[in-house]
Amino acid sequence: MHPITQMVRVIVECLVRSDELEGVTEAQQPGMLRVDVRLRGRRAAGSVIGQTGETVRAIRHLVQRVGKMSRPPILTAVEVANVEEQQGVDTTAVRLGLGR
Repeated sequence: MHPITQMVRVIVECLVRSDELEGVTEAQQPGMLRVDVRLRGRRAAGSVIGQTGETVRAIRHLVQRVGKMSRPPILTAVEVANVEEQQGVDTTAVRLGLGR
């Protein structure tokens, strides 16, 4: 599983009850990743994730859609930032603000 897919899965697990989440799946193509989230038999959200700027917007959009579709809906404030470490390794930091 791609690291971005794993990150999305962890975020989604924070947003919905375990009985709501049916799965997080991915489809990879060169330079592109599609992540789909299913909630109780329906596709809640899907995002095509590409380059850095697109990744930030795509993750934010995906998480907000999942938050709206959970029962009861969860208001989410999502901050996604790319952080470059001193050794030149790019990482992605995510901070969620949750409310009911």
